[in-house]
Amino acid sequence: MIESRKQRLHALVATAKRKVAAADARFYTQLAFVAVLSGVVWLLADQFGGQHHLFDLRIYRKAVSFWLAGNDIYDYSQPDVINGTLGFTYPPFAAVLMSPMGVLPYGFVKWFTIVTTLLVALLTTYWIMKPVAQRRGWPVWFATCVTTALIFALEPIRETMSFGQINLYLVALILGDLLILGGRGSKWTGVGIGIATAIKLTPGFFILYLLVTRRWRAAAVSVGAAGAATLLAAAFDWHSSWRFYTSVLWDTERVGFPDNPGNQAINGMVARIDDMVPVSSTGKLVWLVLALAVGGYGLWRAAKAHQAKDELAAITITGLAGVAVSPVSWTHHLYWIVPAMIILVDVVLDAPREKKAWWRIGLVNLVYWSFTMSLVWFFRRTPGNHHRNNLPSEIGENAFALLVVALLIFTPYRPGIDGKAGSWARVEEPEALPVSV
Repeated sequence: MIESRKQRLHALVATAKRKVAAADARFYTQLAFVAVLSGVVWLLADQFGGQHHLFDLRIYRKAVSFWLAGNDIYDYSQPDVINGTLGFTYPPFAAVLMSPMGVLPYGFVKWFTIVTTLLVALLTTYWIMKPVAQRRGWPVWFATCVTTALIFALEPIRETMSFGQINLYLVALILGDLLILGGRGSKWTGVGIGIATAIKLTPGFFILYLLVTRRWRAAAVSVGAAGAATLLAAAFDWHSSWRFYTSVLWDTERVGFPDNPGNQAINGMVARIDDMVPVSSTGKLVWLVLALAVGGYGLWRAAKAHQAKDELAAITITGLAGVAVSPVSWTHHLYWIVPAMIILVDVVLDAPREKKAWWRIGLVNLVYWSFTMSLVWFFRRTPGNHHRNNLPSEIGENAFALLVVALLIFTPYRPGIDGKAGSWARVEEPEALPVSV
């Protein structure tokens, strides 16, 4: 009897050891896969991606140093081959936050930016992937790391790192605000959007999203946070603040030529078509009509997704609409294609094999490889030379803008998904999860 118990105990121990060994082997295999994938993406991005050597970061640092020396930051400018001259274009609050750059060694600023950009990419991807991974029983760390590696192949993420841009920090403020604070019903929901708006005005589009979803308190918190940050910057430098909001803000030429192929907003597309088929007297009116139509449609779809309890889809659709209607959206601003593709893949994986929407798989592949291969740059023309395009090359040069609009239309929302496992929202799980386009 005792011998039998000992045998069973030994068998249990042996089984537990085999499971631990299998789990360890699986973990190390996954770790090796992440390391190899990350290395391959990094090498390919370094070989074939843009070599900008933190160009924008160096502009920020020079402009802030110029400002700390007692000059008006908006007087700083430097020659640029493409855009003529470039200067500091952000609101004064951004200058206040960046002021340490002007006194810290460049080496520290450089590596701080690279490391924090990578960490913020990991964090935001974790926020998006955690619910997806937990619903499917995937290791959250593995899904997060693989997705992060894959998105660094995309031009918006790759170029953000190469330029030393601030886009991912703003994305983190928005996602953290709406997914984390908003999902938990925090009274501070809206503060991240407000701070992001004070740093760079375009996140203010998300305040409109709060308004159309009737979250009055969150909208008020956003406006209050943006106002407080703006007043804080004015306390540092009233003259520059006054000049920015009364003059610099309205000088659209400071950010470069609107028909630059890097500008993949609707405004940029209209400007390039305007150059190809001259209609200069109506170009701005066309952009305004399209911006109002696309922006209104995007906010309507976002409100529908929010009502259906798919906050990530609502945020994503709002982000896509925001970059589409902004006067200038450089290719590194187009982050919102990332959650759009993740949502599309999530919906495809949920569909029964015989009912899978294969067009969604095609759309994901088209978007992923277009942005990985930087499609628009194969068709680029220098500003003022788009009249040399034919129709196929005009489509190619505007491919990112067209794909953003396509994602705005076709990104599905998943009714009730906020109540599923791993969600950041506190919502009861629904009985069924239909999908809406």
